[in-house]
Amino acid sequence: MGRPKASDISRTVAAAFANAVTVQSSAPNDWVARTGDHSIFSVLSHLIPKVCRIHGDKDANRRGISEAELNKHLESLGFVRVRVRMRCVVSAAGTWLFDHRRWLDPKVEQDAILLQKGYQELRSHFPGLLECGESAFFRVIAQVHDGWNRHRPGMAYLEGIAEGSPRVDPSGTPCAPVPPLAFDADPWPDADGAGR
Repeated sequence: MGRPKASDISRTVAAAFANAVTVQSSAPNDWVARTGDHSIFSVLSHLIPKVCRIHGDKDANRRGISEAELNKHLESLGFVRVRVRMRCVVSAAGTWLFDHRRWLDPKVEQDAILLQKGYQELRSHFPGLLECGESAFFRVIAQVHDGWNRHRPGMAYLEGIAEGSPRVDPSGTPCAPVPPLAFDADPWPDADGAGR
């Protein structure tokens, strides 16, 4: 049995998803995590698990896309990775992030319009893969957006701080530990009870 490799459809769906939930930004401190709970892969594997291959999952879809494959594929499509050493950031995100990219915020009208359009395109182009309702989709993206932004105040660079030093905010105050992102136990039912 050879090494698993993502199918073309898995790569296509993953790229469409990444472009549906994030946008380019001109702000110098807008980044999206490549790994961890706040990464595109984490959210993709929660909302469209059928196209993902999760490390350590013995029942994993061998034709699904892995986190590493997704990140490489997105880079080939123009997502720029950058190494960033910053204060008070989610540790699981690591130091390699997607640069000049940000999560869409469902609470901002323009972003909500883009999210709605992206959701509808995912549903129409890839029927049967995105099983959640629109309001559940918005809730999950809001959780990720808010969680990511809550734990990156200042985004100041760490210069000359030894590995293993405590994370501190720009004022020098140690940061509180960041809890892992926990999606709703059952995110699929919409607020109106319509469900999927």
